[in-house]
Parts: sequence; structure tokens; C-alpha cells
Amino acid sequence: MQILEYKMDMSPDGMITPHWIEDGGYFLDADNHTMIGKCRDNQQWKIPDTVIRLTVVQLEDRLVDLHTRYPYHTNIDPAAGTPTVMTEAEVRQWAVDWAAA
Repeated sequence: MQILEYKMDMSPDGMITPHWIEDGGYFLDADNHTMIGKCRDNQQWKIPDTVIRLTVVQLEDRLVDLHTRYPYHTNIDPAAGTPTVMTEAEVRQWAVDWAAA
């Protein structure tokens, strides 16, 4: 499975996920409008050369960077009533788990 950083495509009907992304819309970076998606290895279609391909470690680093700008939270703790900010280790594990799914 390939991990790809991409931007939405413009169509007559509005913004759409590029057709070469099989599972996308994850981990939006609102500063540059990029998202992460997946595509199978050895696909029979062209992925543009300008698309950034990430390793799992690079995905981890991207999510940690996003987390410093827009903190990710765990589920709301019913006792406290407020969300808990994820640790860097939790963010990295989230990236690993997502890539493996």
C-alpha cells in the first residue's frame, strides 16, 4: 500500500478526491490544503509524479507536525468533560496503526 499526500481536484461539480486515491481524506493540513490517502502497490494507473509518497515514519512526522499546530485529542473523558490532548507517542502510534489498516 502506498501512502500519498495530495490535494483535491477541481471538477464541474466542485472539489473531488483524485480518482487515483483509493482511500483518502485523512489528516488534513489546513495550512497547505493537503490530505493523506492510500493506493495499492503496482496499480494499473498513473499517479502524477508531483504526488508525494510517504513512508510510515514520514507519516508519523507529518502527524506530529500537524499535532504541534492543531492538537489531536483522545475521546472526551466523561468524568472531566473535556478532551485530552494526545501525547506524541499516541500520535505516532495512531499513524502506524492507520498505515497498517
